[in-house]
Amino acid sequence: YMMGSIPLRSGRADTGALRRALHTLKAGGGVAIFPEGQRMQSGQVGEGKVGVAFLAARSGAPVVPAAIIGAHKAMPVGASMPVPYPIRVVFGEPLLFASASSKPTRDELDAFADRVMRAISDLGAPSSRESGREGLGAAEEGKA
Repeated sequence: YMMGSIPLRSGRADTGALRRALHTLKAGGGVAIFPEGQRMQSGQVGEGKVGVAFLAARSGAPVVPAAIIGAHKAMPVGASMPVPYPIRVVFGEPLLFASASSKPTRDELDAFADRVMRAISDLGAPSSRESGREGLGAAEEGKA
């Protein structure tokens, strides 16, 4: 795979890809995941899927939120090659999945995915609730 990537079948949950990612995490490796499951045309933060929560719950690995600001202009949806455009990557504090049981509920997984997406939005990526903002993070606004 290109640069160690794990290809996904789009349109539905890819259990094989989740198993490979879980194996990588349990072996001490790192996995980068786009929790929305797709690139967003507007650059806004979309709704997180439960895959990120599943991996965090099953592996115990922390999730480090990252906002990639400007990526929607550097690699627009539908493009096969990036275009010259500056991007900025901002990392947040690690998040750990906590569950009252060894088998998390769907509600717990959904809540953690939402928490990850809020953390990304807080880093400066515009959320689907906002419009017209390029995404200045709290660190740039002098609040961090």
